[in-house]
Amino acid sequence: MAEGHFGKSPMGRRMSVVVCGGGLFVHAPMRLNEDEQARLDALGPVRWILPPHRMHAREAPWYAERYPEAAVLAPALERERYESKGLRVDGTVEDDWPTELAGVLSAWSSPAGASSKTAARSPGERRSPFSPGPEGAPRLVRRRRAL
Repeated sequence: MAEGHFGKSPMGRRMSVVVCGGGLFVHAPMRLNEDEQARLDALGPVRWILPPHRMHAREAPWYAERYPEAAVLAPALERERYESKGLRVDGTVEDDWPTELAGVLSAWSSPAGASSKTAARSPGERRSPFSPGPEGAPRLVRRRRAL
């Protein structure tokens, strides 16, 4: 998991990485420094990238370029907007959820005004799907101060 802020905003953000289906699922991608990116790469190949909302999509093109073999998924309501901003989108959460993730992660989108937000969580998980994992689970943590 990596944490930071949206630019100069004090609003926090969190990137989650789940090891599953023979690779990594990156939710709400954040650009990391080279040491942190090397730690992420050591966990396995990035197979899926999901920017859940337009605010999380700023750095998704960087991930899509760095990991060209990864499938970029988008909420259906955001697909056109992401593509108009130059992000390659390979499918939607609603129509193209990978079969490798079935039973490991589920996803849903909820309309939020003129956009949508998508979340993913493990089956039976009651806590926030993006809170810290169990003791000993690999975590990437990045904290930035608000400017």
